[in-house]
Amino acid sequence: MKTSRRLPVLIAAALLLLPAACKETPTVTRGFAMDTEVQITLYGGESNLGAALLAEISKVENELSWSVDGSAVATLNQTGAADSQLLAETVAALIPLCQNSEGEYSLLMRPLCALWDVTGDSPKVPEQAEIDRLLPLCAGRVEVSGSTVTLPDGGQMDLGSVGKGVACDKAYAALAKAGVPGVIACGGSIALCGEKPDGGLWQIAVASPDDRNRTVGTLSLTGGTFVSTSGSGERYFEQDGVRYHHILSGTTGTPADAGVASVTVVCGSGAMSDALSTLCFLLGQEKSLPLLQHYGAEAVFQAADGTITVTDGLKSAFEVAS
Repeated sequence: MKTSRRLPVLIAAALLLLPAACKETPTVTRGFAMDTEVQITLYGGESNLGAALLAEISKVENELSWSVDGSAVATLNQTGAADSQLLAETVAALIPLCQNSEGEYSLLMRPLCALWDVTGDSPKVPEQAEIDRLLPLCAGRVEVSGSTVTLPDGGQMDLGSVGKGVACDKAYAALAKAGVPGVIACGGSIALCGEKPDGGLWQIAVASPDDRNRTVGTLSLTGGTFVSTSGSGERYFEQDGVRYHHILSGTTGTPADAGVASVTVVCGSGAMSDALSTLCFLLGQEKSLPLLQHYGAEAVFQAADGTITVTDGLKSAFEVAS
């Protein structure tokens, strides 16, 4: 069996494409959080600013990661209820997405994710009977009252589809407050803050889902923008010659197959760009367009056959690689 834990495609490309002509040399802070690499590139600010932004990301991980002992989500999964303002705000924002996903997008995928273990040490294709037994647990209703979140009986939460975006939001808020331009890359989620020192646009490479070293195009974006990518080439394993990726459907309990290999979403919120990229991957291009419009988001879709489709609001910002 072959396994892969490839880092999401945007983290390196986001910074490699910054023009070398910038007069000010950036400082780069690297770390590891939320099960992925974090890279923060800053043009100015105090020497400890990068470390402070990493700390903001770690705070989010310590609240929203199911795998961190004592986190709000870990407590929720153990006891069925948790009191956390950040968790409550995050879940409340995601409930409408769940309701408009035809059952594909669920916050209660932890049992099925654990069963497949795609990102763990022992990935495997489960028996259909095991999948069928756990599927009903994904369809339960999560309740939010004030800062308290409550799970249905047997429910287990996993916020892997949104945690990195939330982390980008929190780090971005601290960076914007400091008034320093820069790029925050947390796995497949990126936050662009302020104006580039050369006065140009931030440039983000969109990589092929089959080869993260191959760029299929470049997005030129302003500060205050968030970018997230979800795709079949990020994390997967192979069994008997078949590739199984980590994004599971809430209706089938198996890796989603909606004809999309990768989706890159651009909008004004890290959490929403992260969640929408997953939802669009689950639903496929046609069904995703009304949701993107509703949330004021744009996207680049890469189909399984390599076809690239860019929504109208991004066409002038996206340049196809030669």
